[in-house]
Amino acid sequence: MSISVPEVVKARHGDKIFLAAVALYLGAYVPPLLDADKQRRIRDRVGEMRRQQWPFRWSAMPWYMRAAYLAAAMARLDLDPMPGLKWTQFYDPHAAEPITGFRWAIWPLVPDPLPGLLAQHFHPYHPATEDARKVLRGAGYDVPDLDPVIP
Repeated sequence: MSISVPEVVKARHGDKIFLAAVALYLGAYVPPLLDADKQRRIRDRVGEMRRQQWPFRWSAMPWYMRAAYLAAAMARLDLDPMPGLKWTQFYDPHAAEPITGFRWAIWPLVPDPLPGLLAQHFHPYHPATEDARKVLRGAGYDVPDLDPVIP
């Protein structure tokens, strides 16, 4: 029995913890399934986003922040995670507008808030996160109980 992830996401639209978990797991597992050109575009966009923000080492970031950057890059490139599912179903598009110009009130300046918006409601031990794992497993994704490995 295959589970329709778009239908479940639509049904649980108000559950921010569930949506965050689905978005981050898709951010972790969708890029390797894409063709080489799309993977390169995602890598380039992640690099661009990271240069604009904090210079953290990629390997030092927790997996869920790396997945958030990958998901945000796919969202900015309009690469949908799966047919019938849009990245905008996981966040408020108005809150995710990139900040342009210089504003004194915002320091440190975060030009693209989308990675943080995708990761802010992630709770690894919450029952909604376990529900997200079950839904994605039912759709054919090999989501482990432990943290995914993102190179």
